[in-house]
This record gives sequence, structure tokens and C-alpha cells, in this order.
Amino acid sequence: MFKQTVLGAAIVALVSTLCARAQELPRDWKRQLIHNGAANLELYTRGKGPPILMHPGGGGSAWQLKELGTRVSDAGFMVVLINPRGIGASTGRLDDITLHDLASDVWACADGLSLTKVHLLGRAFGNRVVRTASSDQPNRVLSLTLLAAGGEIAPAPEDSRNLSRMFDTTLDTKERLTALREATYAPGHQPDPSYLQHLNGETYKKQTEAFRRTGLREWYLGGVAPMLVVQCLADRIAVPLNAWNLAVERANTRLVALPGCGHAMIPEQLEAISRSVIGFLQEAGSKPVTTPFKP
Repeated sequence: MFKQTVLGAAIVALVSTLCARAQELPRDWKRQLIHNGAANLELYTRGKGPPILMHPGGGGSAWQLKELGTRVSDAGFMVVLINPRGIGASTGRLDDITLHDLASDVWACADGLSLTKVHLLGRAFGNRVVRTASSDQPNRVLSLTLLAAGGEIAPAPEDSRNLSRMFDTTLDTKERLTALREATYAPGHQPDPSYLQHLNGETYKKQTEAFRRTGLREWYLGGVAPMLVVQCLADRIAVPLNAWNLAVERANTRLVALPGCGHAMIPEQLEAISRSVIGFLQEAGSKPVTTPFKP
């Protein structure tokens, strides 16, 4: 009986390890664990140069950003991809938290890597986290890049339902892929089925609750650093009016609008997004802003 119990525990541990390993990036990314109190944060770094911390979308992993991150690091930047709490090997309290708690994880990653001032990039839900991080510690932010910058104006009810269905593991793969395509891809584009392996519905729900507990004005403007907003015109989740309103209201903000892509963005318009992000980062430089940024 004892041997069976030990064997069962070993199998569970092995499965857990394999699931965590499935989230990992290619070997040219260096994996590290950083602590923020009781939270443990898994991150991946690549390249040398001015640092940019990247946060993925809701319920998603660093895997979402690996292609963009590779191009940015090849352009001369140190890229840090963060797995948020509840994703991959990252752990930490998700009940009764706000965006400020998740933003503190971003700064814990910077501190753990001895980075005083950084560029920040967030995709989808991640844009709300990095905007909060920038609002909380504006003196440490060199620039802010937002991909799919929603949070003010909600998507249409049917698009919200499709977003929820793509996380629903009680549905079969075909139904989830259909929901993923309808919610996040522009017409004519098809999602990679492996994308579903990198989604966590429970974490997505907790992140959404954290967003709802945080007042809009606590994070909306994202501090004062130069900002790039990359908006896909076929985005049905972070609808384009979100990006337009932000660019109109906020100083030091550049808006790039891309046709032929939706909320997924990176697999649809990787080259255009990479060029926009790299060009902006090169202009923003490696020193805190003391004069207005000129788009």
C-alpha cells in the first residue's frame, strides 16, 4: 500500500512537472524564478541592452510573446517575458487582489533582475497590468507599449461570449477553436490549435475579477512615459475606440493602426508589429523622459 501511495505521488509530480515544462520557451530563453512575498514568478530573458518587460494577455503565458520578444531582443534589447500568477510555474494569491497586486509582480521581476528603469509592454489584459505598474512607479518607466489596449469600452456581448468559450475546457476542441477564431482573429485568418494549450480559464477569471476591483482612473493613463499603442482595426475585444480615446486624452502617445488583424495580433501581423515596437523603443532610448515625446 505504501509503495502504491509513493508511486501515485511520483506520477502526480511527474505530470505536474511535464505540464509546467510544456509552458517553457525555446532554449535560447533563460528561465528564472523571482519571488514577490508569497508569490513565485516564472520569467524568461533573452538578449542584452535596454530592458523591456513584457506581460501576456489574460489567462495566457509568455509563449504568446516569444516571437515578438525574439525580434525585439535581436534588435538590441534585453527582453523579459513574464508568466503571471497562475500561469506556468508562477504561483501566488489570486483571490481578492487588484491590478496593483499584479503590477507589484512586474516590479518584483525588475528588482529580482536588478533593473532600476525599464521599458514595459503589455498585450490585451497585460496592457492593464503594465499601465498600472507605470502609474504606481512612473519614475522607473522608460516607455510603455500597449498591444490590444482595451479596458474602457467593453466588446459586444457575442464577442464576450466567444472569448469565454475559448477558455471553456468542457467544450470540444473544434468549438473552442471556432470561438477563438471568431473572438480574436480577423476574417481570413485561422488560429494555431496549439494556442489552446497555453490558456488557463481559471486564471483568466481571477484576472478579470482583479480588473473589476480596480478603479479605471487608477491605471488608465499609465503614468507619464512615452507610450505606443498598436491597434488592430478588426479587433472585436479591445475595440479600436479604446485606443483612439487613450491617444486623444494622453500626452506623449503614439497610435499605430493596423488593418487585417484582430485581437490575436501577433500571429496575424508579426512583422508590422515588430517594426512598430522596435522603432518606438529605439526612439524612446534608455533614459527617463524629461521633455515631451514627439511622435
